Amino acid sequence: MASSGINFEGLTPSNGALRELAELIFLEQFGEDKLGQVITFLTGQEQGKKLGFVNPLGLVGRASDGCNPTYDSNAVTTSEKEWAFKEWQIAEQICYEELEGTLAESYPRNGSDVADLTDSEYMETVVRPLFENAIPKLMFRLIFFGDTEIAGQLKDGVDTKYFNLFDGIWKQLFTGVTAGKTKRFTIDANTKTTVDAQYEAMLAPGAATGVLDEIILRTPAKVLNQANRAFFVTEAFAKCLGLDIQRNNKGSELQWKSLFEGVRATEYQGYTVIAIAQWDEIIQDYLKNTTNENAYDKPFRVIFGSKGNFRAGTKSKDAIATLKAFFVEKEQMNYLLAKDTLDAKVAAEEYAVVAY
Repeated sequence: MASSGINFEGLTPSNGALRELAELIFLEQFGEDKLGQVITFLTGQEQGKKLGFVNPLGLVGRASDGCNPTYDSNAVTTSEKEWAFKEWQIAEQICYEELEGTLAESYPRNGSDVADLTDSEYMETVVRPLFENAIPKLMFRLIFFGDTEIAGQLKDGVDTKYFNLFDGIWKQLFTGVTAGKTKRFTIDANTKTTVDAQYEAMLAPGAATGVLDEIILRTPAKVLNQANRAFFVTEAFAKCLGLDIQRNNKGSELQWKSLFEGVRATEYQGYTVIAIAQWDEIIQDYLKNTTNENAYDKPFRVIFGSKGNFRAGTKSKDAIATLKAFFVEKEQMNYLLAKDTLDAKVAAEEYAVVAY
């Protein structure tokens, strides 16, 4: 019998931990409206279509010539990127025999076919919500941490196929730093050889606030003054920032507000700071520090820029793909399938600043 890859053993009726499958709580993940709070997401895009970006004008306007003025020819400078969509999928199978001896076995079925789970309350209450919540989460992982050359940078046992679909935002910014397009500030705490040492260094007085202060002080004004600009930071950095302010009298205690599960926002020196805990999950669970094996891979990360400079898109008209559930009579097997296209772009690397 083919395995679904889903572990049902934790749903035994006698374990006393769970009386009804409906009591299962699924953590809220990114939805279509929430993705748009940290990145500009575009639907209905075309493969190979150019993404054009118009850069701000420089000096215009001067003393009047009076009659018969001389007309200047100030060039409007532009840049462009091109969509190169890749296709992702979620494809799972479930055999009804895998439910035997579990709480799911006794859950009501709507149909008469014992093997067909597609319309069962178990499918609608547990399985479908679980995988539907996984779709925006996988999109988020690829958008920010996609890397076509990630082999060797993942922890043992993590398959590269979950990351190497295309180069995401972080990979493009790393490349921008190497090419001299993206300004980088160094966070020394990331270089420490253990997790404890990394946090100890980041919790030193002035370490966290110093990173943001330096970015604010040394970033060119045309980048600093973009519309909708913000600091996008790991949750680890956000916690150290709050403690730095709290412990060392560096200003008012940060007042955080939740944007949605795992993402919160505050203000620092008049700039929005958005902490993204999902970044930390990926860094801690999947990425390997290739220099110091007992430390996290750059756990303290900051991006400064406008969300309009960070684009993701799909060829579909909807941002979030539909999950299909179907039953194949001949095989007596239930299937879950979702497919869509995805790509991510940093519009102009020179209008982003990073610290890591």
